[in-house]
Amino acid sequence: MKSLLNELVIALVVRTRKPFYRSRTGNLLLGSSACVIMLALVGLTLAYVLVVELAKNSFYGRAENANR
Repeated sequence: MKSLLNELVIALVVRTRKPFYRSRTGNLLLGSSACVIMLALVGLTLAYVLVVELAKNSFYGRAENANR
């Protein structure tokens, strides 16, 4: 996931000879980059929630077994 975001940033930087902050990005490139970044953030957040839920179930499952 990190490499995907890095590639998007590089694509935005190398698209012109000018410094990247002095040239306007095309709407299609900007929109598609924003969409991919948003999907990546949603995917990472969902993965984080899943891992935390699994860890929580494992922790509380062990705690219940220790109390028996």
